[in-house]
Amino acid sequence: MERGARTWLGWLGVALLALALRAPVADLPFERDEGEYAYVAQRWLAGDVPYRDAFDQKPPGVFAFYAAAFALGGESPAAVRWAAQLWMLGGLAAVAAIGARLASPGAGVAAAIAGVVLTSDPSWLGNAINTEQLATTPLAAGALAALAVRTSQRAALSFAVGALGATALLMKPVTLPVVAFEIATALALAQRRAPHFAAALLGGLALVVPTALWFAAHGAWHELLDAVVWNNLAYAGETRLADYPLYFALQFRPSLAPLAPLYAAVLAAPLALRGGALARGALLWILGWLAASLLAVAAGGYFRQHYFALAMPPLALCAGVGLAALARLLPIRARGIAAPLAALAIAAWSVAAGWWYYGPAPAAAKLHRIYGSNPFPEAPALGAWLAQRSAPDDRIFVYGSEPQLLFYAGRRSASRYIFVYPLTMPLPAAAARQRETLAELDAAPPRWVVGVFVRTSLLEQPGTPPALARGLRERIERDYEVAAVVPFTAERSARVLEGKPARAMWAERPLWDGATPWAAFVVWERRAPD
Repeated sequence: MERGARTWLGWLGVALLALALRAPVADLPFERDEGEYAYVAQRWLAGDVPYRDAFDQKPPGVFAFYAAAFALGGESPAAVRWAAQLWMLGGLAAVAAIGARLASPGAGVAAAIAGVVLTSDPSWLGNAINTEQLATTPLAAGALAALAVRTSQRAALSFAVGALGATALLMKPVTLPVVAFEIATALALAQRRAPHFAAALLGGLALVVPTALWFAAHGAWHELLDAVVWNNLAYAGETRLADYPLYFALQFRPSLAPLAPLYAAVLAAPLALRGGALARGALLWILGWLAASLLAVAAGGYFRQHYFALAMPPLALCAGVGLAALARLLPIRARGIAAPLAALAIAAWSVAAGWWYYGPAPAAAKLHRIYGSNPFPEAPALGAWLAQRSAPDDRIFVYGSEPQLLFYAGRRSASRYIFVYPLTMPLPAAAARQRETLAELDAAPPRWVVGVFVRTSLLEQPGTPPALARGLRERIERDYEVAAVVPFTAERSARVLEGKPARAMWAERPLWDGATPWAAFVVWERRAPD
């Protein structure tokens, strides 16, 4: 079989593997962050404006992606997950092409398989479609375009690097070190740097300027800056530098067992220098790309599990190069396919370690194992319950951070704050945001209030201003009555208990003041005026 045919066959295998690993989790209910994106996208399609009508600290790229997925495939988790998987195939193809360019086609295919594993594994929260996963595609494609400047010297490639970098920034601003590294790569390889710098700048501005103008024209520029810039800067400054290693260890440790063989392949990458399989300059470039990616991962010091996805392209490339280097120790006839086969073995290890996730288990069981007591399995049922018992114009206030509930109900939030983290985290603007929220609830009292008393949903801390909790409780006790509760069950089945039984359970064990939560959700309905 000719080399080109083998390469295409290898890439087809990569695509099929990626789709196969997505299938078991494609229709899992949305988790919290996905719920933000889904609700904002849903409301954007209905005519609302992000930031102005719904506070969210993420840049607009992720909302645009979710809205496009909904417009093409319907408003469902599966529509987003499959659209994202197709999107990420583009990034994996770029990783494969970089591997083939710098090392060998076998290294490229092995790198793409490693990328599939990294973007799918539950230890990196591969089930959810977050900004980090979406940013990997423009980052990988931007790196490929930057490397292509060496042979082509066309300024259009640097324009593409700038445009792809802007796409990544509109998904996740902390990708700035990676974008800067890729632009620097293009300039270093260009014979005439001034035209390439201008092209990269124009490529970035071609996306950023129209986006800024659109939000300014729709009265949301101030709100965008407040949420995406000032709020995020305050949030990032909360972590002490001395705590970075601890947070990294806590978040990275779950991936050690399922991804140990892959990490070992990454460490083998320097072996490719032996025998000239990889030039020293190429290895240094890959390591520089990895260093820039790790800076993005470390921004803010929280090291959430899904943040590691930002390092997927260079990590996968290192793994592919490392496996190809080890393959050179084998008889010459086996070298061409040894690295991809070893990568497939690594994928099999990951699947076996995570069979509870990839296998035929109930969705609620998978979500419970990944997210613990967070009420993600119960949200679709309560959302449907609210949709059946409310009018399209009825509004809901969620005292918690579960915006996916609003998405499933198809109802607008009674407050611009669709989750309470900006109100409960002890940030400088929290008190003012709480006052704004209470004013919204007084100006247009919602028909429904949903309480989520899970600690991770509220994030109330010693420094949290007390006005919202006190004010909301006063309004609920004065104007509302319990309409339903969704108790936690061992199997995490979503059972909505209504009426008198619900009121009796609440009266016996109210969840104010930090009581241990026995319910995923408590629903209050506003009493009819006398």
